[in-house]
Amino acid sequence: MTVFFLILCTFLVYAIPPPSQCAVYCTGNILDKIQQAGIFMDSKTFVDMPMKNDPEVVIQTFNNLPNYSLPVLNQFLIDQFESAGSELLSWVPTDWVERPQFVDKINSAVYQEFAVAVNLMWKSLGKQLVPDVLVHPQRYSIIPQSNPFMVPGQRFREFYYWDSFWIIKGLLACDMATTAKGIILNGLELVRQFGFVPNGARVYYLTRSQPPLLSEMVRFYYEQTQDINLLKEAVEVLDIEYTYWMTTQSVTLADGSILNRFYSPYSTPRPESYREDTANAAGMSESDAKHFYANTIAGAESGEDFSTKWFSSGANLLSIDTSDFLPVGLNSILFKFEANMVYFYDILGIEPPVDYSQAMVSRRKAMDTYLWNPTDYQWHDFCISNGSQIIRSYPSNWLPIWAGAYDTTIKTQLYTSLVSSNLIQPGGVLTTLIVSGQQWDSPNAWAPYQSFIVDILVELGSTQSLSLARTVAVRWINATYIGYQATQMMQEKYNAFIPGAPGSGGEYPPQIGFGWTNGVTLDFMRYWLTPNTQRHKRELTWSSGIIESILLYLQVEVIA
Repeated sequence: MTVFFLILCTFLVYAIPPPSQCAVYCTGNILDKIQQAGIFMDSKTFVDMPMKNDPEVVIQTFNNLPNYSLPVLNQFLIDQFESAGSELLSWVPTDWVERPQFVDKINSAVYQEFAVAVNLMWKSLGKQLVPDVLVHPQRYSIIPQSNPFMVPGQRFREFYYWDSFWIIKGLLACDMATTAKGIILNGLELVRQFGFVPNGARVYYLTRSQPPLLSEMVRFYYEQTQDINLLKEAVEVLDIEYTYWMTTQSVTLADGSILNRFYSPYSTPRPESYREDTANAAGMSESDAKHFYANTIAGAESGEDFSTKWFSSGANLLSIDTSDFLPVGLNSILFKFEANMVYFYDILGIEPPVDYSQAMVSRRKAMDTYLWNPTDYQWHDFCISNGSQIIRSYPSNWLPIWAGAYDTTIKTQLYTSLVSSNLIQPGGVLTTLIVSGQQWDSPNAWAPYQSFIVDILVELGSTQSLSLARTVAVRWINATYIGYQATQMMQEKYNAFIPGAPGSGGEYPPQIGFGWTNGVTLDFMRYWLTPNTQRHKRELTWSSGIIESILLYLQVEVIA
């Protein structure tokens, strides 16, 4: 595969005509009238409803309606659509077992019981598509996939990109390699079809991707299974995804350095949040509304939708300007992408079409120039328009350590800077220190950053950092356990200050399920609550009685 072919594939991404069902689900009069009528509390409901007929028939029927009153629209929906999510069937993974191997190694009956309960949730999150999706794909917003998959939960009724990385970690903790491989193969299929992995497997998500962790999924899976055939299949597809990010989502700076950002060329309301987006843009000029829509889509591409880290003015969502920032987190993930590709091609013994080694050198130099701050020993997001760093602390500020793009001689200073950030709290690692009402701001703690911060602390490798890694991991396990004891559910996010309390804020109510929460919790339990693990070689000596006493104390505190 030549470099020219890779670039050509990427340039064709935006030239691919949208699927015919996009005329109903992504844009147009039907979408506008249904969503603005406020028939559903959640805008995502309508765009997840399968059509009973082909799009052309549905559109013609709509155009022949006598008016767009609420009773007429409701009858139109009854006549032309199935219920949201009816294209999905429950699926019990073939490799699921009631009691994964690691459970009996946990030195606590309490945690053993909890691990079994969380593992059981894979059965409710497992989904496959009804056969008609393959027969009449034009009638569905969901994108066909060859293998069954895991959904996050509740309103999230489809594959999601970066969620799947932590879902896969949890699946592999439970010895479910076949299920994990199927999810990776679905991701590779999406790249072959579209040139990138969409935010989720719905046609209305084709306006953006999410943090590119597919190579990390492949590496984690390969290191657990040594499946060389999957690696051979993946590398050329990952070349295509990498070129997409370097072509469409990159910025060339004044000195010729290239770094990446979240970006979308689309400037229309997000279909799954249509009513919310149009309400926020009300009163804006046409150009300002387009700018708002494009940056809202880019914010969704970041996976952190939404956070003040993407705002140009305080806590004001209307000032969202995602594409004006060069994020530390994204560039760290892309550095790791490049490192993974060097690793993959070295294993396979073949020459890559891209000089990934040089790409790592160039990115590291650019990150050191534009993102690194020697004053506070952090990296910071960089604002393109004013040429300055955003001096705020986010967990992503330390992701270069996770990626390996850092100076190993200053580990002590990096550890001190992280500990001094005030991001690490009793119930989890905060996303930001700012309270804004946005769900990716304080007081919320999300599973991905618990995983990243633990890995960062392990990478720093000191006695102190390993001890803190264990503390962060066990705090997260405790928080999810306490929440589970209160509700028998796992949440998508938690309150970092109150262990076990659900998170808050955002465009929709907190969701339960929840794929990546389960994945990180199981991964932590496997690696931190069992002796002599791969990740750390320090045997934990906490007795069952001590753990139960701590949990009881925290639970009483939360309930009180």
